[in-house]
Amino acid sequence: MSDSHRPPSLSTSSFGDALASFIAEARVDEAADIRAKQHWLSQQLAEESRFLTTLQNLAEAQAPLGLVLTGTDVLRCKVGAVGADFVHAVDDFANEHLVALAAINRIETNSARAAAGEPRWPSPVEFWQAAAIMAEDRPEVAIHHLDGSGTRGELRSATVDEIRLRRLQPTHQTITIRLASVARISKHH
Repeated sequence: MSDSHRPPSLSTSSFGDALASFIAEARVDEAADIRAKQHWLSQQLAEESRFLTTLQNLAEAQAPLGLVLTGTDVLRCKVGAVGADFVHAVDDFANEHLVALAAINRIETNSARAAAGEPRWPSPVEFWQAAAIMAEDRPEVAIHHLDGSGTRGELRSATVDEIRLRRLQPTHQTITIRLASVARISKHH
């Protein structure tokens, strides 16, 4: 192929040089953004993992505790399991609760086990997945919302962004609840 029939090389044109320079700058910017995001995520995980470690230690010790939730709601319980973004708690009356970590303001306990232990990675099970497992039995539940309100009904399903309840009284009614608004799901025995 003669030089006159060859496609022009991008590196020899001013556009090619400008494009190559822009791509190189974008790669540097992207690498800096990635490093900043990784640092932020690592810091956030370290902070959350301390909180999760505390909850996991208390779960292993079966220590009685109070979960102080949004508002002034205090759940006196023992933690049964710690998920990625929730805890499974059982109160003194054997009622089960799935509590979103976002709804927990603080933990109150007399147990010395809370401070012990190495940071651990959270369980990969998420709040919505635990709710979906609970829904398999179609239990009657109370949904406690972050704003302090509540909804009762038969738990029908849960997905990554919603929970569905079925209310039988006074009429058959399906209620769809945004998962991000849920502080706790309580199943009473």
